[in-house]
Amino acid sequence: MSIAIPAVRPRHIEEAIRQIVDALRGLADGRSNAIGEVTLAASATSTVVSDTRVGSGSVILLSPMSASAVSADTFVYVQAVSDGGFTLAHDSNAVTDRDFRYAVQG
Repeated sequence: MSIAIPAVRPRHIEEAIRQIVDALRGLADGRSNAIGEVTLAASATSTVVSDTRVGSGSVILLSPMSASAVSADTFVYVQAVSDGGFTLAHDSNAVTDRDFRYAVQG
């Protein structure tokens, strides 16, 4: 029994190499696509964030993106991290615009 292996075209290899090099240059310059946005759940004491880029050993870095988020910032912390997401603990507040950006490291 023989298995047919498709021919690899040089231009496809060159394009793939270019994309890899561009991605590595971006990482070296501090860019990453491991970022996201979350709005804290209103009238609740925790917010669950699902993100496939998160692993149990990841570090989550938060950055407030609204005035309401700045005032909530001292009351927000990462309560749990697991494969596929994390949970933020925070005070219960009816405000609906406590917006944060987050970065996933590791």
